[in-house]
Amino acid sequence: MRSPLESLMPGIEVHILVISAWADLLNYEEKFKQKGSIARLFCLVNMLVRLIVMNL
Repeated sequence: MRSPLESLMPGIEVHILVISAWADLLNYEEKFKQKGSIARLFCLVNMLVRLIVMNL
């Protein structure tokens, strides 16, 4: 089995775990923003899949 990080090579679809890990990192970094700045929430891939399935 290939490492999910290998999916970052050009021409290959990005692995779902890489997208979720990136969203986790961005959400963690949000905790250290200056007070008063706009809050953001980055969705994990499995959250989006649930929304799609619920709307079928």
